[in-house]
Amino acid sequence: MTKTQLEINYRCPPDIVQAGAELMQYSKDPQTQKTVRTHADEGIQPTIHPLSGIYENRAAAYATRLVERALAESDTEPDDVMILSRNDQASPFVDRIRTRLDDQSIPHDGMADEDESTVTVQSIHASKGTEAEHVILINAREKTPHGLPMQRRKSKLLAPIIDNKSTHFGEERRLFYVAMTRAKRKLHIVTEHGNVSRYVDDIDHYCKVERSDVWELTGELVRWINLDQNLSKPFEADFRCNGYTVEFKTWRTRFLRDLIPGKRYHLSNIDPRDDGYGQQITIDESVEIKPLDTEESSTAES
Repeated sequence: MTKTQLEINYRCPPDIVQAGAELMQYSKDPQTQKTVRTHADEGIQPTIHPLSGIYENRAAAYATRLVERALAESDTEPDDVMILSRNDQASPFVDRIRTRLDDQSIPHDGMADEDESTVTVQSIHASKGTEAEHVILINAREKTPHGLPMQRRKSKLLAPIIDNKSTHFGEERRLFYVAMTRAKRKLHIVTEHGNVSRYVDDIDHYCKVERSDVWELTGELVRWINLDQNLSKPFEADFRCNGYTVEFKTWRTRFLRDLIPGKRYHLSNIDPRDDGYGQQITIDESVEIKPLDTEESSTAES
């Protein structure tokens, strides 16, 4: 016999409640199936943010800008904003976000002044029993160590004892539900274009999508290396954009010879690629590079 829990949610807006209930209906575990009714006021439709370009370089800066957008609203204090990650300890995304918040002088819970209103940055596990007006869930993507679902650890020793795959993905689904239902008003889900979490796919019809393509960007050339004739390694250049740095590689010296460190350039027709060593951007004949005057304002995608 299957039992379905009936709950009344007094916290979340209707769209989040309905999306959360449907998310759990996909669960194969009958203990997690829920019928939930909302008792909260009308809220705002959850937003999915699929980031193009090199996700690892962009996610922290993008999440920080979502915090800035929230704080720009009237009556929003830092403690009205919560950033959630699958993991906290040893997560490079959490460390980068805290660094970005520091750079923007946004108080957060890793700072010394405990009496100050601060943005909360924590794991989903730690968020249980808490809530916030604005919740930003980062790294909702597949097949990564800190994603959601988190990349499953394979254990030959445990395989004969438990159905590790079933247990793992059931727990990850419950964590996604917990993250969603921390939001009292706005929910932002940051993911990677082309690598969206299966749980986001389950609820996307309840959400709006705000894309942030980065096929064009503006940045300052801050580093280049190997600009000699050593053809055993590609030539590399780092561009500092709006809150993140992008590394470019090329075997064709003529694409970098005319670039000057400290100057700003607009690059278009960019195509990130993964050759098995992580995502990177290769400069070739398809990439257009335009020098910019110093007085031009940045048009980099956020």
